[in-house]
Amino acid sequence: MVCHYHDKTGNRIERKGWIKDSDKLEKFSAYHWDKFGFKMYDAENHRMYPIKSVNNYEGTSEFIKKIIALIDKNKDGKIQNEELQASYNKPELSHIFSKMVCKHKSEWSYKWAKIKSDYEKFIKYHYPKAKQEYVDERLDEIQAKYDALYDFWDKLNFKTDTFWYFEPFAWVEQMKRVFSSIKSDIDLRDKIEWQTQFDSQWGDSNAQSVACWKTCQQILTKSGLGAKSGYLADAIVLAREINNNTELEYVTENLEKSKEYLDAELEKGNPILIGVIIL
Repeated sequence: MVCHYHDKTGNRIERKGWIKDSDKLEKFSAYHWDKFGFKMYDAENHRMYPIKSVNNYEGTSEFIKKIIALIDKNKDGKIQNEELQASYNKPELSHIFSKMVCKHKSEWSYKWAKIKSDYEKFIKYHYPKAKQEYVDERLDEIQAKYDALYDFWDKLNFKTDTFWYFEPFAWVEQMKRVFSSIKSDIDLRDKIEWQTQFDSQWGDSNAQSVACWKTCQQILTKSGLGAKSGYLADAIVLAREINNNTELEYVTENLEKSKEYLDAELEKGNPILIGVIIL
Protein backbone atom coordinates (compact mmCIF):
# COMPACT_ATOMS: atom_id res chain seq x y z
CA MET A 1 0.00 0.00 0.00
CA VAL A 2 1.20 3.52 -0.82
CA CYS A 3 -0.36 6.63 0.71
CA HIS A 4 0.61 10.24 1.27
CA TYR A 5 -0.52 13.30 3.19
CA HIS A 6 0.68 16.85 3.86
CA ASP A 7 1.86 18.11 7.22
CA LYS A 8 1.02 21.56 8.58
CA THR A 9 3.96 23.15 6.75
CA GLY A 10 2.85 21.73 3.40
CA ASN A 11 5.52 19.04 3.14
CA ARG A 12 4.40 15.85 1.41
CA ILE A 13 4.76 12.75 3.60
CA GLU A 14 4.65 9.37 1.86
CA ARG A 15 4.28 5.97 3.48
CA LYS A 16 4.65 2.51 1.94
CA GLY A 17 3.93 -0.87 3.45
CA TRP A 18 2.12 -4.18 3.32
CA ILE A 19 -1.35 -4.77 4.71
CA LYS A 20 -2.56 -8.23 5.57
CA ASP A 21 -5.57 -9.13 3.47
CA SER A 22 -8.67 -10.17 5.37
CA ASP A 23 -12.43 -10.25 5.06
CA LYS A 24 -12.59 -7.10 7.15
CA LEU A 25 -10.80 -4.99 4.56
CA GLU A 26 -13.06 -3.11 2.17
CA LYS A 27 -11.96 -3.37 -1.42
CA PHE A 28 -12.63 -0.50 -3.80
CA SER A 29 -11.30 1.03 -6.99
CA ALA A 30 -10.75 4.50 -8.43
CA TYR A 31 -14.39 4.44 -9.54
CA HIS A 32 -15.41 4.85 -5.89
CA TRP A 33 -14.86 8.60 -5.79
CA ASP A 34 -16.14 8.94 -2.23
CA LYS A 35 -13.26 6.76 -0.99
CA PHE A 36 -10.84 9.41 -2.25
CA GLY A 37 -12.48 12.21 -0.29
CA PHE A 38 -15.05 13.48 -2.78
CA LYS A 39 -18.33 14.60 -1.23
CA MET A 40 -21.48 15.87 -2.90
CA TYR A 41 -23.27 18.98 -1.63
CA ASP A 42 -26.54 20.53 -2.68
CA ALA A 43 -25.39 24.14 -2.47
CA GLU A 44 -28.97 25.40 -2.82
CA ASN A 45 -29.52 24.21 0.75
CA HIS A 46 -26.59 26.13 2.24
CA ARG A 47 -26.88 29.90 2.60
CA MET A 48 -24.11 32.21 3.75
CA TYR A 49 -26.05 35.41 4.34
CA PRO A 50 -29.32 36.16 6.16
CA ILE A 51 -31.27 38.21 3.63
CA LYS A 52 -34.95 38.20 4.43
CA SER A 53 -37.32 37.42 1.54
CA VAL A 54 -34.33 36.71 -0.72
CA ASN A 55 -32.94 33.30 0.15
CA ASN A 56 -35.29 31.88 2.79
CA TYR A 57 -32.54 32.01 5.39
CA GLU A 58 -33.11 29.52 8.21
CA GLY A 59 -29.81 29.79 10.04
CA THR A 60 -26.24 28.84 9.22
CA SER A 61 -25.98 25.17 8.22
CA GLU A 62 -23.47 22.81 9.83
CA PHE A 63 -21.69 22.60 6.48
CA ILE A 64 -21.10 26.37 6.34
CA LYS A 65 -20.06 26.41 10.01
CA LYS A 66 -17.37 23.81 9.28
CA ILE A 67 -16.07 25.78 6.29
CA ILE A 68 -15.93 29.01 8.30
CA ALA A 69 -14.11 27.24 11.16
CA LEU A 70 -11.45 25.99 8.75
CA ILE A 71 -10.76 29.43 7.27
CA ASP A 72 -11.36 31.73 10.26
CA LYS A 73 -7.93 31.57 11.88
CA ASN A 74 -8.40 34.44 14.33
CA LYS A 75 -11.76 33.00 15.43
CA ASP A 76 -13.65 36.29 15.23
CA GLY A 77 -16.54 34.70 13.34
CA LYS A 78 -15.73 36.63 10.17
CA ILE A 79 -13.82 35.72 7.02
CA GLN A 80 -11.29 38.38 6.04
CA ASN A 81 -9.96 38.47 2.49
CA GLU A 82 -6.47 37.67 3.79
CA GLU A 83 -7.78 34.52 5.50
CA LEU A 84 -9.59 33.44 2.35
CA GLN A 85 -6.53 33.96 0.15
CA ALA A 86 -4.30 32.12 2.65
CA SER A 87 -6.65 29.13 2.68
CA TYR A 88 -6.03 28.55 -1.03
CA ASN A 89 -2.36 27.81 -0.33
CA LYS A 90 -2.83 25.44 2.60
CA PRO A 91 -2.68 21.78 1.44
CA GLU A 92 -4.86 20.55 4.31
CA LEU A 93 -7.61 22.99 3.24
CA SER A 94 -7.24 22.80 -0.53
CA HIS A 95 -7.50 19.01 -0.24
CA ILE A 96 -10.94 19.40 1.36
CA PHE A 97 -12.19 22.19 -0.90
CA SER A 98 -11.02 20.55 -4.12
CA LYS A 99 -13.00 17.38 -3.35
CA MET A 100 -16.29 19.23 -2.91
CA VAL A 101 -18.75 18.46 -5.72
CA CYS A 102 -21.44 21.12 -5.49
CA LYS A 103 -24.82 21.34 -7.12
CA HIS A 104 -26.12 24.85 -7.65
CA LYS A 105 -27.90 27.11 -10.06
CA SER A 106 -25.65 28.53 -12.77
CA GLU A 107 -24.86 32.20 -12.24
CA TRP A 108 -25.42 32.71 -15.97
CA SER A 109 -29.04 31.57 -15.83
CA TYR A 110 -30.44 34.43 -13.75
CA LYS A 111 -32.79 36.92 -15.40
CA TRP A 112 -32.24 40.64 -14.99
CA ALA A 113 -35.48 41.09 -13.02
CA LYS A 114 -34.27 38.56 -10.41
CA ILE A 115 -30.79 40.10 -10.16
CA LYS A 116 -32.26 43.59 -9.77
CA SER A 117 -34.74 42.47 -7.13
CA ASP A 118 -32.12 40.58 -5.10
CA TYR A 119 -29.67 43.49 -5.21
CA GLU A 120 -32.29 45.97 -4.02
CA LYS A 121 -33.24 43.69 -1.12
CA PHE A 122 -29.59 43.12 -0.26
CA ILE A 123 -28.91 46.87 -0.11
CA LYS A 124 -32.06 47.54 1.90
CA TYR A 125 -31.17 44.84 4.43
CA HIS A 126 -27.44 45.56 4.89
CA TYR A 127 -27.30 49.29 4.02
CA PRO A 128 -30.69 50.74 4.94
CA LYS A 129 -29.33 54.31 4.78
CA ALA A 130 -27.98 53.99 1.25
CA LYS A 131 -29.19 56.79 -1.02
CA GLN A 132 -31.40 55.82 -3.94
CA GLU A 133 -29.06 57.68 -6.29
CA TYR A 134 -26.23 55.32 -5.29
CA VAL A 135 -28.46 52.26 -5.71
CA ASP A 136 -29.58 53.40 -9.17
CA GLU A 137 -25.98 54.02 -10.29
CA ARG A 138 -24.90 50.57 -9.17
CA LEU A 139 -27.91 48.99 -10.87
CA ASP A 140 -27.05 50.76 -14.13
CA GLU A 141 -23.48 49.39 -13.93
CA ILE A 142 -24.71 45.87 -13.18
CA GLN A 143 -27.28 45.96 -15.98
CA ALA A 144 -24.63 47.09 -18.48
CA LYS A 145 -22.58 44.01 -17.60
CA TYR A 146 -25.67 41.83 -17.73
CA ASP A 147 -26.61 43.05 -21.21
CA ALA A 148 -23.05 42.46 -22.44
CA LEU A 149 -22.55 39.00 -20.97
CA TYR A 150 -25.82 37.18 -20.34
CA ASP A 151 -27.46 37.29 -23.77
CA PHE A 152 -26.11 33.85 -24.76
CA TRP A 153 -27.91 31.80 -22.10
CA ASP A 154 -31.37 31.68 -23.67
CA LYS A 155 -29.85 30.66 -27.00
CA LEU A 156 -28.41 27.47 -25.48
CA ASN A 157 -31.79 26.02 -24.43
CA PHE A 158 -30.44 23.94 -21.57
CA LYS A 159 -32.91 21.50 -20.04
CA THR A 160 -31.98 22.76 -16.57
CA ASP A 161 -30.31 25.74 -14.94
CA THR A 162 -28.78 23.69 -12.11
CA PHE A 163 -25.56 21.69 -12.52
CA TRP A 164 -22.94 19.69 -10.62
CA TYR A 165 -19.56 21.45 -10.39
CA PHE A 166 -16.17 19.75 -9.94
CA GLU A 167 -12.87 21.41 -9.09
CA PRO A 168 -11.10 20.77 -12.43
CA PHE A 169 -7.65 19.74 -11.17
CA ALA A 170 -9.07 17.28 -8.63
CA TRP A 171 -11.35 15.87 -11.35
CA VAL A 172 -8.42 15.34 -13.72
CA GLU A 173 -6.36 13.66 -10.98
CA GLN A 174 -9.18 11.23 -10.21
CA MET A 175 -9.78 10.46 -13.88
CA LYS A 176 -6.08 9.62 -14.20
CA ARG A 177 -6.57 7.04 -11.45
CA VAL A 178 -9.61 5.65 -13.23
CA PHE A 179 -7.77 5.23 -16.52
CA SER A 180 -4.44 4.29 -14.91
CA SER A 181 -2.49 6.79 -17.01
CA ILE A 182 1.11 5.70 -17.48
CA LYS A 183 2.30 9.00 -18.95
CA SER A 184 4.02 11.45 -16.66
CA ASP A 185 2.54 14.88 -16.04
CA ILE A 186 3.65 17.80 -18.19
CA ASP A 187 3.79 21.02 -16.19
CA LEU A 188 4.16 24.25 -18.20
CA ARG A 189 3.73 26.68 -15.29
CA ASP A 190 7.44 27.53 -15.13
CA LYS A 191 7.57 28.18 -18.89
CA ILE A 192 4.50 30.38 -19.30
CA GLU A 193 4.03 33.77 -17.67
CA TRP A 194 0.80 34.07 -15.69
CA GLN A 195 -1.71 36.33 -17.37
CA THR A 196 -5.30 37.34 -16.65
CA GLN A 197 -8.07 38.68 -18.86
CA PHE A 198 -8.84 41.29 -16.20
CA ASP A 199 -6.09 43.60 -17.40
CA SER A 200 -6.35 47.27 -18.33
CA GLN A 201 -4.79 46.55 -21.74
CA TRP A 202 -8.21 45.29 -22.87
CA GLY A 203 -10.12 48.38 -21.76
CA ASP A 204 -12.74 48.89 -19.06
CA SER A 205 -14.28 46.19 -16.85
CA ASN A 206 -16.93 45.32 -19.45
CA ALA A 207 -14.29 44.78 -22.13
CA GLN A 208 -12.16 42.73 -19.74
CA SER A 209 -15.11 40.47 -18.95
CA VAL A 210 -15.19 39.26 -22.56
CA ALA A 211 -11.42 39.25 -23.16
CA CYS A 212 -10.87 35.56 -22.37
CA TRP A 213 -10.05 34.53 -25.94
CA LYS A 214 -7.83 37.57 -26.54
CA THR A 215 -5.83 36.73 -23.43
CA CYS A 216 -5.47 33.07 -24.41
CA GLN A 217 -4.37 34.05 -27.91
CA GLN A 218 -1.78 36.41 -26.46
CA ILE A 219 -0.43 33.62 -24.24
CA LEU A 220 -0.06 31.38 -27.29
CA THR A 221 1.85 33.96 -29.32
CA LYS A 222 4.09 34.89 -26.36
CA SER A 223 4.98 31.20 -26.14
CA GLY A 224 6.42 31.36 -29.65
CA LEU A 225 3.45 30.02 -31.57
CA GLY A 226 2.12 31.62 -34.75
CA ALA A 227 0.16 34.87 -34.88
CA LYS A 228 -2.96 32.96 -35.95
CA SER A 229 -2.75 30.44 -33.11
CA GLY A 230 -6.09 29.88 -31.44
CA TYR A 231 -8.15 30.96 -34.45
CA LEU A 232 -11.22 29.02 -35.53
CA ALA A 233 -9.70 27.97 -38.85
CA ASP A 234 -7.30 25.58 -37.10
CA ALA A 235 -9.70 24.32 -34.42
CA ILE A 236 -10.22 20.58 -33.96
CA VAL A 237 -13.95 20.29 -33.30
CA LEU A 238 -14.87 17.44 -30.94
CA ALA A 239 -18.61 18.03 -30.59
CA ARG A 240 -21.46 20.12 -31.98
CA GLU A 241 -24.73 21.15 -30.38
CA ILE A 242 -27.84 19.80 -32.14
CA ASN A 243 -31.62 19.77 -31.62
CA ASN A 244 -31.83 23.43 -30.63
CA ASN A 245 -28.72 23.19 -28.45
CA THR A 246 -30.15 20.45 -26.22
CA GLU A 247 -27.82 17.60 -27.27
CA LEU A 248 -24.22 17.02 -28.26
CA GLU A 249 -23.14 15.24 -31.42
CA TYR A 250 -19.58 13.97 -31.11
CA VAL A 251 -17.23 14.26 -34.08
CA THR A 252 -15.72 10.82 -33.56
CA GLU A 253 -13.32 11.07 -36.49
CA ASN A 254 -11.53 13.92 -34.67
CA LEU A 255 -11.12 12.19 -31.30
CA GLU A 256 -7.92 10.32 -32.14
CA LYS A 257 -6.58 13.33 -34.03
CA SER A 258 -7.13 15.57 -31.01
CA LYS A 259 -5.44 13.09 -28.67
CA GLU A 260 -2.38 12.89 -30.91
CA TYR A 261 -2.27 16.69 -31.19
CA LEU A 262 -2.49 17.16 -27.41
CA ASP A 263 0.30 14.67 -26.76
CA ALA A 264 2.56 16.08 -29.46
CA GLU A 265 2.17 19.76 -28.53
CA LEU A 266 2.44 19.25 -24.77
CA GLU A 267 5.55 17.14 -25.19
CA LYS A 268 7.04 20.05 -27.16
CA GLY A 269 6.23 22.33 -24.23
CA ASN A 270 3.53 24.27 -26.09
CA PRO A 271 0.33 25.51 -24.42
CA ILE A 272 -3.02 24.50 -25.95
CA LEU A 273 -6.24 26.49 -26.14
CA ILE A 274 -9.34 24.45 -25.28
CA GLY A 275 -12.78 26.02 -25.15
CA VAL A 276 -16.32 26.41 -26.41
CA ILE A 277 -17.14 28.31 -29.59
CA ILE A 278 -20.51 30.05 -29.82
CA LEU A 279 -21.36 30.58 -33.49
